[in-house]
Amino acid sequence: LDADQFITDNSTVIDGTLYFWEHFDTNNSHYLRDYEGGYATYNLMMGTPSVSTATEAQPDNSGLTSGVGSATKPAPTGYISVGQGFFVTVINTDYINFNNGQRVFARDSNGGSIFYKTTSKKTQTNSDQRTKLWFSFTEPKNITKILGLGYDANHATYGYDKGFDATTFDEFRNDAYWVLNEKNLVIQALPSINLEDKLALTVKATDAGIYKFGIDKSQNVPDALEIYLKDDLTERYYDIKSSTAEISLSSGLYENRFSIVFQDAKTLSNEDEAFNSISVSYNKTNKTLTLNRITDLKSIKSLKIYDTMGKRLLSLKSLESNTIDLSSFSDGIYVLSLKTTDHASEKSIKYIKY
Repeated sequence: LDADQFITDNSTVIDGTLYFWEHFDTNNSHYLRDYEGGYATYNLMMGTPSVSTATEAQPDNSGLTSGVGSATKPAPTGYISVGQGFFVTVINTDYINFNNGQRVFARDSNGGSIFYKTTSKKTQTNSDQRTKLWFSFTEPKNITKILGLGYDANHATYGYDKGFDATTFDEFRNDAYWVLNEKNLVIQALPSINLEDKLALTVKATDAGIYKFGIDKSQNVPDALEIYLKDDLTERYYDIKSSTAEISLSSGLYENRFSIVFQDAKTLSNEDEAFNSISVSYNKTNKTLTLNRITDLKSIKSLKIYDTMGKRLLSLKSLESNTIDLSSFSDGIYVLSLKTTDHASEKSIKYIKY
């Protein structure tokens, strides 16, 4: 079954996310309370693997299953094998549509029985040029949860996007998740990489101990992109692209302490909020740079673009559009310098072309 086509065909009926139960290889019982397993997640943005719900010393919250065992399968792809069940959340009272247009032949590359297909008719992992990150969160008893962050310039926004953002299916004793519109997310989708972004990460630490934050894997991430875990309590930036961060936490809910950022500490100007809120976003497909939160293009006094060596590559005294063509620029990090008629100082914004 082509999962992407199934989600698209049922976009008015379901919330756009599929959940898969992984029955761990360590199972040796038919009793529900002794089951070992976890839930994997898939939507139009990406997939995240299941997680062991607990250890023998720390049973899961639901009490329905044993909460022990080890996940062995990768994140689900867009192709679901024969006999594989999955869960959906219905948002409207209507029929769910299964049709022959959703059928697809995908060869089993692993041999023998598998949880879900890891190959596709379209070689999905090779043709999908979107940027994706899989962040790892490991709690004191060494259970790891994966959080997804993806970028889709054509479908994702900074709001909740059905079929691209995904809520968590189960809650863990020690947990981490993105929060958007009061929803706890395991997958967050955004339009494009913005170096000014600060992506809040909520951490629930029921048990005191060492918590680890890192990057499990990535896809189509620019080499020059820096990725940090910011601790607002200590004002420390952890370079998790280079190594895993280990932080000792007391028991508690940390809603405003941690975030993922793409720049380390810098001095903020004292100019007004409207000027400071100006940001840029890069569209990889169109190779264009968009100026965000500018209400009046006539207020732009000058716009300049420099490379990291300080060489000026572009200079404009006025703008007719908030979109700038960067097709002639090489991949790399650049600095956009902006002046408006209302401010004497310049605003500098780093961005990355890739």
